[in-house]
Amino acid sequence: MSSPTILDAKHKPTKPMQLWLVRHGETEWSTTGQHTGRTDLPLTLEGKFHARQIAGFLNGRGFALVLTSPLERARETCRLAGYGERAIIDANLREWDYGEYEGRTTPEIQIAQPGWSLWRDGVIGGECIEQVAARAQNVIDRAVASSGDALLFAHGHILRVLTACWLGLPPETGRLFVLGTKVQIKTQPREAEVSSRRFLRGIPLATWSSRGRTPDSTPEYLRKRRKTKKEKHMIRTNVWMNLLTSVLLTAVTAFAQSSDRLPVTDAEKIADALRAGPAFITKDATVLDWPSAPGGEYRLLRKGSNEWTCLPAIPGYPHDEPGCFDPIFLRWMQDSLAGRTPHIDRIGISYMYFGAWQSKDGSSGHEFHVGPHLMIVSPRQDDFQGFNRDPSNGMPYVAHLPHRTELYLVMPARQWDE
Repeated sequence: MSSPTILDAKHKPTKPMQLWLVRHGETEWSTTGQHTGRTDLPLTLEGKFHARQIAGFLNGRGFALVLTSPLERARETCRLAGYGERAIIDANLREWDYGEYEGRTTPEIQIAQPGWSLWRDGVIGGECIEQVAARAQNVIDRAVASSGDALLFAHGHILRVLTACWLGLPPETGRLFVLGTKVQIKTQPREAEVSSRRFLRGIPLATWSSRGRTPDSTPEYLRKRRKTKKEKHMIRTNVWMNLLTSVLLTAVTAFAQSSDRLPVTDAEKIADALRAGPAFITKDATVLDWPSAPGGEYRLLRKGSNEWTCLPAIPGYPHDEPGCFDPIFLRWMQDSLAGRTPHIDRIGISYMYFGAWQSKDGSSGHEFHVGPHLMIVSPRQDDFQGFNRDPSNGMPYVAHLPHRTELYLVMPARQWDE
């Protein structure tokens, strides 16, 4: 199977250029793993939150060309990132047409077709990978013709195919370039390397690079002329460098840790707080903001209709740790943080779906991340005395708030990297 060339003679860049690729924010189907091709879904609250964060990262950077997929989730991400008025809709950036597999998850498809892979087996009644690659190449040609850096807002699979085409690899190698709803990529014509990593809410902003190519320096499987032994060795080295880069970036995405960018606006704080618990609780929960001083008033951000209250990240804290609390746990926490001895008469429960950072030895320099968990407080402190106190072993453990001695139980649902 042939692969589109990176650049042709007509669209050979006169100077180095960059492609900045941004996948749209979270949708309801992206959270469940359903294939979302032509179905036009909006962003979730969290998806909008992350789209606004892209605006902070790009900070109004100038681009010669800004393109967006015609689908709402990409256009809304583009608008929230601050480029809506400048963007041009390009139908070539729409997502892979999954045909009969639209709305289905990979495990569901594999029930009828064991071992099925989109990259190897394709879809029924939709686009083949060559058609997706042809659209990606059209976008690349348009970006190169702009004679400057280009910013593209689109979808996971089309952007992965586009990245493979830009690097001069067969389109099916796009499977190696994992691109979630919180990772943005820029590609630039330099020698293949992991040239930089910037971090956004604990997710690395990855840079994939490849040396600027002319028709004479494209990979062997894209060329018909005979190569010398030295040229073939250089080509194989370049291709494997590109593949190794993608593997390294996948590992970095899974395991990188960094300080988080905390929510600032009320909308960001609401979206952040609602990440902390299950939807059956958060959809009707009250959202409060933290007091400006210990013992101060909690500010109402959203009035809910159930008994649960969710709060965003604590201002001034280095990590984003939103939580959702029932009335008992909330009162216990508010009293403790205000320096008052908490008095509760029954068990209280809290959710922290995005986990928390803990220290095994009390040193901030030796922090590690505890995965999604529940917390329990009890009026009977004796119930907690025999529990594990080491949060690093993955087992339930007890802890206490800063400058307090009252214990609470932490029950991890899973480790963060499972």
